[in-house]
Amino acid sequence: MTASYSLVPPSTADHIFEAERMLIDKEEAQEEFEYLHKLFVRGYSAIQHPHKPDVTERRKKIFYDR
Repeated sequence: MTASYSLVPPSTADHIFEAERMLIDKEEAQEEFEYLHKLFVRGYSAIQHPHKPDVTERRKKIFYDR
């Protein structure tokens, strides 16, 4: 619902092709995003040290700076 109580925003009618292209780009980029997200999660989880918080902080700094 938009401010004009329309189910379809007025700006989308003029930009159908742009919106469609954005959706296609999103689908194409989804696989790469998932791969990079898995790498980030794996890297971030590797910096945790269960018994030494100073090691964890040093690893975090190195991880974030890269």
